[in-house]
This record gives sequence, structure tokens and C-alpha cells, in this order.
Amino acid sequence: MEDVFNNRFGMMLQDLSKHDDGQPTGFTYEDSKLMLSSLAQFHAANRGKKFEHLDGWKRAGYWTGNKREAAKHTVDSAWERVMINFPDMHLKERFPCLGGLLKDKLMFMEQEFKSLSKEYQTLCHGDFKISNLFIRRPSTDKEGKVYVIDFQWFGLVTDSLNSVCAEDLSRVPQLLDHYYNELKNYGMDDYEYADFRQHADIVLV
Repeated sequence: MEDVFNNRFGMMLQDLSKHDDGQPTGFTYEDSKLMLSSLAQFHAANRGKKFEHLDGWKRAGYWTGNKREAAKHTVDSAWERVMINFPDMHLKERFPCLGGLLKDKLMFMEQEFKSLSKEYQTLCHGDFKISNLFIRRPSTDKEGKVYVIDFQWFGLVTDSLNSVCAEDLSRVPQLLDHYYNELKNYGMDDYEYADFRQHADIVLV
């Protein structure tokens, strides 16, 4: 497009301001389950589809692929800052060497991610976080519904990438189980649970 400043276009917007955005205390555990159910439906419906023209990233997500490459190589020093900034979590006593271990495994993680992304590829939002999520509460005439905005990082990747959204990390295993069961409910019967948990671990790291 040669004249981008005089280009005219229309934009259709939907008002989500009346819906719950989880601020400032976060979404509840039940909210997270509802979001993961919606996410599982989206991932299952698009798994394995071929798109002739996909206007998105070859690999979805904020930190995947070559995006933010410089930040990945400072993961050891970043972990040092995390341990300092969150003293109440006692991370230095529990995981003193985690930063160095993550840095040593960068190449391995990249290879594993590429492998699983080919086998379990689907459309992915890429930035499925609290500031991009809204919930319409159920009423007498309407069902509850999840709305997602900001598809800047969407593309193709494994369906595990977006599958954790919890207010309490200790409940991540239960939420992963819920998400997996929803994938099965929406037709992904060939996804073995052991493979799913391995993929989720890789994505989480």
C-alpha cells in the first residue's frame, strides 16, 4: 500500500466495559475453569487445520521462537532478581540454581517445543492473560461467556501454550486436568494424558 496515511478503513468494535475484567483481585478458580473450557473448544476446533493465508505468527506467543531472544539469554540474572524481589516465597532456598539450569536448557527446550508444535498444532491466541480476558456473568436470559481481545501474538502452535490462567499456582495441576478433559469432550480423543502433561511442562518452562 503506497499511501498509508490517506488509506480509509472501517472498524467494528464491541463494548465489553460492562463485563468482569478480573481487576484488581484477579479471576476466581471457577472463572479460570470457564476460560479454559472456552479455550479448549477453540483449540480443538482448529487443531490440524491448514490455512492457505494465515495473517499471524508462524509460532504464536510473546516469548516463543526468535521473539525476545536477547531476554532469553539473561534468564539466569533475571532469576536472581526474582529471588530478591519475592523474599516471602523463599525461592533462594528452594530453587537457588534454577536460572542457570534454565539457561543451560534453552536449546533443548527450543527443539522440544518445535517437535510438539508440529504434532499438536492449532490456532493459538498467544497472550491469554488477565488483561485480555472478560467474562459475561450468566443471567436469566443469557449464558455466561468468555471474551478475548488483543490477538497481536496469535498464530500456530501447540494447544498447551495458552492453557494456564489461575490466581493460585498451587491449583495449576487441577486446571490443567480440567483443560485436558475439555479437549477430550471437544473431540481430541487421541491426545494421551502423559503426552499432554509433558507438553504442558515444556510450555510452562
